[in-house]
Amino acid sequence: YLHVASERTAEPVRVAAVQAYAKFTNPLVAANLVALWTKGSPGMRREIEAALTSRNERVPVLLDALEKGVIGKDTLSPNTIAALRRQPEATTVKRVNQLFGVPAKAKTRAQVVKGLLPALKLKGDAAAGRVIYTQRCALCHRAGKAGHLLGPDLVSVKANGPEKLLVSIVDPNREVAANYVAYDVTLRDGSTQTGLLGDETLTHVRIRLPLGKERLLPRTDVKGMRSGGKSIMPEGLEAGLTPQQMADLLAFIVGL
Repeated sequence: YLHVASERTAEPVRVAAVQAYAKFTNPLVAANLVALWTKGSPGMRREIEAALTSRNERVPVLLDALEKGVIGKDTLSPNTIAALRRQPEATTVKRVNQLFGVPAKAKTRAQVVKGLLPALKLKGDAAAGRVIYTQRCALCHRAGKAGHLLGPDLVSVKANGPEKLLVSIVDPNREVAANYVAYDVTLRDGSTQTGLLGDETLTHVRIRLPLGKERLLPRTDVKGMRSGGKSIMPEGLEAGLTPQQMADLLAFIVGL
């Protein structure tokens, strides 16, 4: 079904094929999606990540692939890693921590912010910052015509200045506007969607997702919704960035 998409097939068609296939509940779906990963385009890979983390029974298949090196740990988006860390099974979380390390608890977000404040005194390279934006931010933030709109458009927040931008990136839960609070929506088919709540009616709930996607869910399909009051933007997006790289990212945003 998925292999009918040739190299000449438009990216939207490939992505749509993955989305359609992911709706099947057959246990073989997860393994087939993993097999497709190596040949998948960037857009397809993001859809495969979402499909493998949307159903709890698929997560072990993804972890197997990560442990065997079939899927590289450094290729997963921060949102996917955050979703893996939220898994309900302790044994699953243990495997996730073995792969990605135990989340640092010794440092508070305020301490991490302090450690990156030297970036404010460095001259940033906007071109290098664009690369970092593409790798870490474009999934949920638009910058002009690039990226996807889930969180604020970066053009609309650049006036906040470098220091406030740095704090927002490193400590996204310090100030969270109500319209950017993440919700876990559990469906009766066993899947879970994490995103922002859009408009609600007596019959439907709209949920906004990364990559600019939306789902209009019949209320009869929704088993429950919960929120921890945290931002849709996960903590740890700055992991591995040096002060110079943070300066580059800030230069890119401020220069939009």
